[in-house]
Amino acid sequence: MKNFILGLVSIVVALIFVAICAEIATRTYYIYKAHISNQKLFTIITLDDEFGWLPASDYSFTGELHDAGGESYPVDISTDTAGFRLYGNPQEEQKKKVLFLGDSFTQAMHVSDDKTYYGILEKDLDIEVFAFGVEGYGTLQEYMVLDRFIDEIDPDVVVLQFCPNDIINNHPELERQSSLNRMGLRRPYLVNNEIIYETAASNPIIREFASRYSRFLYLIIKKIDLLNVQADTSIERVIREEGMDNPLFKESFEVADQVLKKIKQRVPPTTQVYAFSSNWGRPYHPEFKKIAENNGIQFIDGNGRVLRNAENKGITTKAADTAHWNNQGHQIVANVLKRYFEEKW
Repeated sequence: MKNFILGLVSIVVALIFVAICAEIATRTYYIYKAHISNQKLFTIITLDDEFGWLPASDYSFTGELHDAGGESYPVDISTDTAGFRLYGNPQEEQKKKVLFLGDSFTQAMHVSDDKTYYGILEKDLDIEVFAFGVEGYGTLQEYMVLDRFIDEIDPDVVVLQFCPNDIINNHPELERQSSLNRMGLRRPYLVNNEIIYETAASNPIIREFASRYSRFLYLIIKKIDLLNVQADTSIERVIREEGMDNPLFKESFEVADQVLKKIKQRVPPTTQVYAFSSNWGRPYHPEFKKIAENNGIQFIDGNGRVLRNAENKGITTKAADTAHWNNQGHQIVANVLKRYFEEKW
């Protein structure tokens, strides 16, 4: 028995030693990778108890990236101390102050600050821009950001950027059933008009520990998640087939509708609210338009369609990840928004 216990202790000690070495090696690798790639930080998000996560503050990266066609282009990417990509002057009185809120398409970590769609609009429309986006955010998290900063900024205009994965990320069960758009992090959800916090993924306790304390374990979990990505069996395929007949999908849009009501109630009556979708197509796009207009939010149509038409003409609009926009994609979106705002303003 004594030998058995000593052997067991030896195995445990050895495993702890290996885990510590792996953790040190992983953190050293990330620090080295950030250094050689001119990144001030090696992560673009940071965990937060209230929001789930926030964009990394004081992030910077200067170097080259590639688009989906393999072409390289220079980038100069940065965030301020609050995670904003652009943060204008809240005291500005001569120009319109416009607050842009969205997910990874607005975080826009594939293009330089001045090449983002809102960076282009800042110059073309001569407006004061405040832009805050975070990968994987749902509509509730965007409302929470609005609630925190709107009094400080006092914008004349708020522009919401929608994305199909917002709907997945608005509903814990939808996110749990998605292998394509599951963040695997603890986040707030609006359930029965109350905010709850949940990690909508398998092994939530282990994931929570890994995301907070272990780079090595978190890396292993993310690698396993990538290996388990199955587009044919993920809930998104079911949604494409069933649309609003899918009860979870319908519930999630009802949640989005409730959040948009909160946004309209939170902004001053004189503040204009607009929304647009980063993608075009059913069943998401028409439902986004419907809930926006039902809440008195002006919906800007055409972005996804124009982007698709450009791709059909052989124009590369995506970054190397084939999901987010490159310089050309942001320019196309900015052109659509610019034409719309020039008519309205």
